[in-house]
Amino acid sequence: MTLSDTARRFLMNIALHFSIALLGGLIINAFVKFDAQPAFIAGLCLGASVSAVKVLLIERGVANALSMNSVMAGLSAVFQITLRNVLTAGVLLASVFAKGVSVWGVTAGLLIMQSAAFALKRKGA
Repeated sequence: MTLSDTARRFLMNIALHFSIALLGGLIINAFVKFDAQPAFIAGLCLGASVSAVKVLLIERGVANALSMNSVMAGLSAVFQITLRNVLTAGVLLASVFAKGVSVWGVTAGLLIMQSAAFALKRKGA
């Protein structure tokens, strides 16, 4: 699968925001001690990777929808949205029950997608 330029820029923005969240989170965690550092890092990595996977799913879903008729494209879009939401809920639920993964780190990682999208929108992508 070849990625569009927008998806590539989106993924690069996610990587940049991941680095910023990692640095900021480790500094804040050093003073506030809301979680263990390794648990926060694991959670942030997990959340950011899910954000990247969601971008890839969006890219694939749009490409597939363009080759379908309108009814099938609508059903496919609903299925894709449901799949992404189930993926997000599953990762959050898994982080609640996993000992070595911070819920705060996963939440920050999942929010990286929104901050990266906002930064792309401000740049005029």
